[in-house]
Amino acid sequence: MINSENEKEIFQYIIDRNVPIDLALELRDHMLSQVEAELGENEDFYLAFNKVKKTWEYDLHSIYPLLSWKAITRIHLHSVRKISYDLLKQSLYYFLPLFILILILTYFIPQVTKNILFVIYIAILVVSASLYFKNFKLINSANTNFKTNVSIYQRGTTLFLISSMYIVIFNLFNYSERYEKYTTGLINVIDEYEFTLRNLAYIVLENIFIWGWILGSLYLKKYINAFEKVDKQIKIKL
Repeated sequence: MINSENEKEIFQYIIDRNVPIDLALELRDHMLSQVEAELGENEDFYLAFNKVKKTWEYDLHSIYPLLSWKAITRIHLHSVRKISYDLLKQSLYYFLPLFILILILTYFIPQVTKNILFVIYIAILVVSASLYFKNFKLINSANTNFKTNVSIYQRGTTLFLISSMYIVIFNLFNYSERYEKYTTGLINVIDEYEFTLRNLAYIVLENIFIWGWILGSLYLKKYINAFEKVDKQIKIKL
């Protein structure tokens, strides 16, 4: 029979490999089931636990991902890649229809679209400020310097804050001038077939941070949910 101390020992074994807490809790449950199955054969806990450890050696081995100075376990890397792909796909599902609609409206009714885009940017700014003050500590914990590795969604949440700031810097600052460059670039591409780097940059910069904000918001939502689940089992001070 596994007692609470055994559970803590299994959990600590996983945490010692720098696995985020939410993922560590999930792995702990899997390992507990495996250890219990081994103990069903009347084995000692430590003998059973050592057997289970060997089955997790590959997944819990630390590696250095490409362009990263920090080693993480294979299972952590796999989880991050999976959620990145899923959230990226989900964000495009929301962003692409909006992006296409904005392009069409900008081309046919530029002055009306100018007001619509401005309202969108202001709405994003207001929502971002509200979410930031409501989840101040949680969003700040997404910083890479924050010591507690709470969730696999934690680092991705920084995209929410960065995109919000860049919308103010690149989109709202000198808005009329930037929008004029955007419309000029779009017309040059569609009417004159001038696919220059400058024209494409104007089009991309007017919209890319909206996509970043949507993706960052999805990360934030997932991080909030993950933190609430973790906090019910392990009290975390941010």
